[in-house]
Amino acid sequence: HDLLGTFDIWRYAGQLVPVLLPIAPPKADETSLLPDPLPEAFVAAAAFTREQEGGFIITRVMPEATNAGITATQYDAYRSEKNLPQRDLKDMTDSEILEIYFTKTWLAAGCNTLPQRLARVHFDTAVNLGVASANEIRTRATEGDIQAQRGVDQLDDVLLRYLDTRRDVIRGRN
Repeated sequence: HDLLGTFDIWRYAGQLVPVLLPIAPPKADETSLLPDPLPEAFVAAAAFTREQEGGFIITRVMPEATNAGITATQYDAYRSEKNLPQRDLKDMTDSEILEIYFTKTWLAAGCNTLPQRLARVHFDTAVNLGVASANEIRTRATEGDIQAQRGVDQLDDVLLRYLDTRRDVIRGRN
């Protein structure tokens, strides 16, 4: 039960998935776009980011509420694309969180093309700042080097530059 600290391990579509407690186990959905099995790198990144993001949050610094780092606008768009009725962000299911994370962030940001350590940081950045900002940070951190963008060489250097660039963007230094 405590294999991942605040996470429990549940089987979803034949894959062991770490999920933040307390939440209901994900239910398989006929309209799900999740692969079976989920890629290990995605599962690790999603678990890390989900733990950091927490649940439903409203703060003065953010323009709108989030649930697991997903805004109401993103959630409404996701449900519209699936021809589902709109629902309150607080009622978003764990299956929906995983699917949004995978399709709208992991794949959209190109995390699936990166080495796992860089993919985890890039995914977390994409959840926090948006896919476009994360991709801009990635481009700036790799200084246009195609091999570095693919994570082929000098991964540690790329990670350090990525984290420095991310910090500067978050602090507003551009």
